[in-house]
Amino acid sequence: MASKLVSDDKKKILKVLKELPKEKPSVDCNRKMPSHAAQFIGSKFGSRRDLKIGAVKNSFSRKLINLIEVMAKKRGKKATKTEKTSRRAPQKKGIDQHKELADQINEPNTRKGTTDEMLKAIEDKFECEFLKAEVRISGYATKKSKVDFYSGSMDAVAIRRRSRPEDALDVFVVDWKTTSKLSTEVLSVWWDKASNFKIPLYQCLIYRELLQVHLKREKISARVGIMLVPFYQSQPELLMPGLCMNVQEMENEGLLEGLKEYKWLPNGPSCVHAIKSPSKLFNLKRCGSDYDSDSDSDSDSDSDNDSDYVDENNLLREDALLKDIIREDATIADLCQEFGLLKLQVPSPRAQRHFRL
Repeated sequence: MASKLVSDDKKKILKVLKELPKEKPSVDCNRKMPSHAAQFIGSKFGSRRDLKIGAVKNSFSRKLINLIEVMAKKRGKKATKTEKTSRRAPQKKGIDQHKELADQINEPNTRKGTTDEMLKAIEDKFECEFLKAEVRISGYATKKSKVDFYSGSMDAVAIRRRSRPEDALDVFVVDWKTTSKLSTEVLSVWWDKASNFKIPLYQCLIYRELLQVHLKREKISARVGIMLVPFYQSQPELLMPGLCMNVQEMENEGLLEGLKEYKWLPNGPSCVHAIKSPSKLFNLKRCGSDYDSDSDSDSDSDSDNDSDYVDENNLLREDALLKDIIREDATIADLCQEFGLLKLQVPSPRAQRHFRL
């Protein structure tokens, strides 16, 4: 039963990942890169630094993986503290390692060597399975009238479901983080420094929000988490992945305030407001509707033809004059109610003088 569940889960999630939109923005919006998220929605770790770092560390189940002995035996030689390092530049080497990880995840039959052992060790430790790598994803974040469009590529996506059918399906975004510094001490304290994890943390939190709304749109019930995997460029046999499936402690510490200000959407938000009947604001007869809340007050139908104010899609024409379609007795309260506003504020005289050219 469990194996069938996992097989069905894989098919469902793979289908969603393959069909994720790789679109350009469908509405006027601000284009944002998830890799820059820490700059504009990330919490500052200067204040309450220890508590915030503690909240991050407590949110991640971290496991130190040392494959040096395993790989040494496979190579038929004694394990050493360090291997001879490549002469490739650190940045180039990191890119190559990311590519090798992606290739072996996307083509499981090609898995071999250190990369295969890394992937197997993570899968064993976290009881998960890598599904797909270099997954493009996009979506929207809205806050009042502001619309941001995010588009990027997740390093990898993995899933797990424990043995019981009632166990939740977990889907998580994976991010590889390479470091050129070779020291077991550096790796063990990687999670102690916000400068190490802040950028990948917020990048993955953005991807988590986007993946959640795409899964919800497809009516797939799953918990979405994030996994950060720091490892050495020159000795990838040493790694310390951490998996977060519950962000509550980080939220309690104020680390997600920037994220929570936004509503996340899989597709562009609707730019069309549907006028409801009856309306205290609009003269619906003049707007082309057969119904009005107060037909007597608007029975002076020596007005223009109804179709003069709407187009073939039943949208109000942009050149229609407001005085022709707004009810004579409409109030500001009616305007706010129609568009879901609380109050309307006008600039102060001082502000008007300040902005006057």
